[in-house]
Amino acid sequence: MATHTAANLTSSETRVTECTEFPPNVHSPGLYSRNYTDSDNQLYTLPNLEIQMVLIFIITQAFYFVFRYFGVPRFTCQIITGIILSPTLLGHYEFYKNFLFNVNSQESLGLLSELGYGLFMFLIGVKMDLGMIKRTGKKGFYTGVACVVAPLVVTMAVQATLNAKMFSLTKHEQFELPFMTLLHSMTPFPVVACLLEELKILNSEIGRLGMSAALVGDTISVFLQLVGQIPRMGNETHDTRGMIKALAAAVGYIIVVIIIVRPVMLRIIRQTPENRPVKKGYVNMTIILVLLSGLLSHLYGQGFYFGPFIFGLAVPAGPPLGSAIEEKLNIFVSDVMLPIFVTTSAMRTNLWSLEHILTDSFAQINGILILVALVTKFIASLIVPLYCNMPFVDALSIAFILCCKGIVNLASYTNLRDSQTISESAFALAMTSVIVTATLMPILVNCLYDPSRKYAGYQRRNMMHLKPNSELRILACIHRSANMPALINLLDAACPSRDNPIAVHVLHLIELVGRASPLFISHQMQKKSTSSTSYSDNVILYFNHFVRENLGAVSLSIFTAISPPKYMHEDICTLALDKLCSLIVLPFHRRWSMDGSVESEDNSHGPPPL
Repeated sequence: MATHTAANLTSSETRVTECTEFPPNVHSPGLYSRNYTDSDNQLYTLPNLEIQMVLIFIITQAFYFVFRYFGVPRFTCQIITGIILSPTLLGHYEFYKNFLFNVNSQESLGLLSELGYGLFMFLIGVKMDLGMIKRTGKKGFYTGVACVVAPLVVTMAVQATLNAKMFSLTKHEQFELPFMTLLHSMTPFPVVACLLEELKILNSEIGRLGMSAALVGDTISVFLQLVGQIPRMGNETHDTRGMIKALAAAVGYIIVVIIIVRPVMLRIIRQTPENRPVKKGYVNMTIILVLLSGLLSHLYGQGFYFGPFIFGLAVPAGPPLGSAIEEKLNIFVSDVMLPIFVTTSAMRTNLWSLEHILTDSFAQINGILILVALVTKFIASLIVPLYCNMPFVDALSIAFILCCKGIVNLASYTNLRDSQTISESAFALAMTSVIVTATLMPILVNCLYDPSRKYAGYQRRNMMHLKPNSELRILACIHRSANMPALINLLDAACPSRDNPIAVHVLHLIELVGRASPLFISHQMQKKSTSSTSYSDNVILYFNHFVRENLGAVSLSIFTAISPPKYMHEDICTLALDKLCSLIVLPFHRRWSMDGSVESEDNSHGPPPL
């Protein structure tokens, strides 16, 4: 038996001294064992953790089962579960504190949740393609800059005015206030990506614009946070030499990742044969290095998330390496460990602490800054798309999307609460802003934006209404190389000639794996220097040969769409609308052998709902 002091997960101001048995009791002897007593139930670590996880998942799924019909995302249901299990509601009961979520068990649950969020940030780094910033159009770039810089500048000015004239803050609170302002103003890329995925508009026009703007805005936010970390570390440690060492370690780690890790990852991809999976040894070694990077981040005061996120950026997005890592980790991290992190973060919230807000100047000024940052971000995100001639409803949807808060904001506020940088009432206020925006913004976007309305005038665009001797425009879709011979035979049957030409628009559909942002590539406009990755080379060669055989009778344009299978219909319909196609050809999901039996069947893509 030994004693040690530990912090309570649900209260940042309480420290308790508890007894721990050695060797620890991981497994319970069972309900009917003579060694089992009700008073010792809290000593069995594994059964207690299993009860907590089951309880979290049951409550979350119960809320989501009801609220999903109203457009409420799963993330909101996880926060609601955490608040129910927090001191706001169940946390007051002795049975709850002594049995379900006793202090002894909180360390295991907290460890699991922190590890889950660290791996989530690694996967976000893997899926992020920083090269997209160079390919971002003016609309996405300026929207991304405005949605971060505008609220940051305005809230900095407001907090300086309020701090000088209205509120009396301590020196520590005055020092932390600019960093809180930055947190209120940021637009995290993972939040926007998860929201667009939840709304099922990832491939839409505002979905692509939102992803581009969020990537630009998140890059600015991360840079400002890294710069701001320098004075914070100096203020916390009061050791200039130690601060310089920590800063040099962080910069050195980034340099090592760029100079050594990234080339090694690219070499692994080059050594992997085309259309073949990466060796499992490479994937396992990558995961080990991710955990090691988290350890190094802890040692130099950067937190567990910094190392895995930077390491993830070094992994090339998409197949074969990025997709293999996502396949191995994604389900376990996103569906098991991440909900535990969100719920345990929300469990720290005590909404009853808001009754002390009138005597907490720091919480009051943060409440004002949260509101100012939200309003400024909304206005800035609305004005820029409108200036770029975007329809008002679409611009309004973009503004709502970029104003949404999510898991990254939640993690930032939780870290500040655990380090006692902010008070209980300030944390409860910040959590309220997260749950309100995370709930309302998806509902508002669902009400405003309808991707199908752009097809309203397309009903008479078909072969029956085609003018005589006019060009027949065909959209030919391909999932795999086996689809191409049948498409060529069909195009030959159209008997193209100079008097009756056809325009063929080939769309190569590739499943989005290992990256967050969908891609749409026009091979007519693609530059060789843009990317080392080559898409659809065999498709280009095959159809160019068909054009040469029908010179002057066939015009050809080839596109590649990399997106989730359930959203591929959006790419097909959008391209058909833009090119005014009268015929859309889709590959059948089933192949037959010579004797008439089914050779293969692929229902992953399914027929797009045209």
